[in-house]
Amino acid sequence: MRHIDFMNAFPDEASCKSKLIEYREKQGVVCPRCGYTQHYWKKDEEKFLRC
Repeated sequence: MRHIDFMNAFPDEASCKSKLIEYREKQGVVCPRCGYTQHYWKKDEEKFLRC
C-alpha cells in the first residue's frame, strides 16, 4: 500500500485503531500469560486487552 493510500484509508488515529482492533479480532487474540482466548478491550485504553 502506498503512503497516500494509507493516509486516505486512515485519516486519523481513531480509524487506524478501529482497523487494528478489527484485524486482531479476526486473527484471534490469545493471552500470552495464560493462553486464554476470551477477552475484552479496556474502554479507557483500547490498545489493552483483559482476559
